[in-house]
Amino acid sequence: MIVQFDLVEIDGIKQLDDGSKLTIITSAPAGGKSYKQASAPGRIRAGESYIL
Repeated sequence: MIVQFDLVEIDGIKQLDDGSKLTIITSAPAGGKSYKQASAPGRIRAGESYIL
């Protein structure tokens, strides 16, 4: 499964700063959880898209 999150469209989400860390937690219907932590690029340019 491939999932894309558009963080601009989600209320309450603040823009990442250079070098910020992001943790995504997913929960399966059967009860399992998966965690992924990623770091933002060292230089973030306004209006650009990045793959973490």
